[in-house]
Amino acid sequence: MSCAFPDGPGGPRNWGNFAAYQSGPAFAMYSSAMRANCEKFEQFLATPGLHGALQSIDQYFAAHGDEYTDIKTFVNDFVTPYLSIMNGYGGPDMGQMQVVDLAVIFDLQLAHFTKPGIGWSQFSSGSSSWVQAMAQAAKAALDLQIMTDVTVLSVATNPTTGKVSVAWGSKGPVVVDEFDKVILTTDMWTNANLLGGANNSTYWNQLYSKYLDKPPVPPQGPPPDPKTAKWNLMQGACYIHTDASMLAPSLRPLQQETLQFNAYFAGRPDGSYDIAKTFTTYILKNLLPDDQAQHADGLYLTMYGYIPGPGDKQPAPETTIKVSKNWIHGHWVASFLDGPKQTTHLMQGLGRFSYPGQLNTNVYFAGNNVVIDSEDGALVSAMAIADYAFGIPYPLPALLKHPLEYAAAIAVYTGLYKVMFPGHAPMFV
Repeated sequence: MSCAFPDGPGGPRNWGNFAAYQSGPAFAMYSSAMRANCEKFEQFLATPGLHGALQSIDQYFAAHGDEYTDIKTFVNDFVTPYLSIMNGYGGPDMGQMQVVDLAVIFDLQLAHFTKPGIGWSQFSSGSSSWVQAMAQAAKAALDLQIMTDVTVLSVATNPTTGKVSVAWGSKGPVVVDEFDKVILTTDMWTNANLLGGANNSTYWNQLYSKYLDKPPVPPQGPPPDPKTAKWNLMQGACYIHTDASMLAPSLRPLQQETLQFNAYFAGRPDGSYDIAKTFTTYILKNLLPDDQAQHADGLYLTMYGYIPGPGDKQPAPETTIKVSKNWIHGHWVASFLDGPKQTTHLMQGLGRFSYPGQLNTNVYFAGNNVVIDSEDGALVSAMAIADYAFGIPYPLPALLKHPLEYAAAIAVYTGLYKVMFPGHAPMFV
């Protein structure tokens, strides 16, 4: 990764976690003092101890800041970019994130200040190939119809029959049909809009209003107040484009990083930067294997943790290939597995076990919001719902031959399953 900041009196202010971006006039901020800070912090993350791990990041620096050289620069220009990327681009949340959140990703070698992170999995043809493969497998096994480019308008359970009515529309008239079970994989704000209609008032009043924010919420309406929101999610925007000017000027000729945290265009008059106006751009050719990189040459993915408006640096319209301005997401780090995720099981329809007071809605919740906000979390949540709602055991252990892969798969799945369904264990093949 690289990090770019507004130019200072001495010229460009950038650094990267690989050798090519750690020396020379464009990377002067990666000084010997800052490297020593990075090494000290990484050493602490390797063995924080139980008490240290449960501190927030700002509590740690409040207690140990005097042990670092120029702590303000280190926190603002080295630690904060990592926290911003982890929190959805634009918000460090140092008071909420715990040391354990950083310790885990550094311990797994996913992230480093001093060298490239390792262990990131990638799809050789992009993540869409994974979705396509699952769709093809489902079609081969089931009499299945898959509809795309369709907008779901409402979901409602009939209290008498238990059937779930779904209304959707595309470019034609609205279609309404009934299903035995419905699984929602959309974010919890969207779920509130789908389930909060007048045709579902019985279950909204008796159940969903306890656990979901009152509709309408984005993209139909303003976000809930973060102080009172049941789901404190974030809004953002994503652009796939060909506009290299989204990269910091001094780094455009290089483009050796996979992703660039960019605060260059978020400068303040005093020389600092506004974290809320930063964004991250992925250089897509560097995400792909060498034999496929040429197909993505000149393509970029820019992700904002806010909705950019007039005056914000954005890709030129003529360079934009695809844009999504209603990206709603949460945090993907370990300490955010509590809160509303601990009560989502009480919204689930009945399954192979039940909880006191559960209602037989035949509506189920999967997707990354119910566990970790990542593609991995979304897939695990889907397999958990297959187990709970349909009695289908977890398939991967039978396919994994390497003992470490087997152990890791079991541990991750079991841990996240118990987040979704406290007090219960999954079934295995």
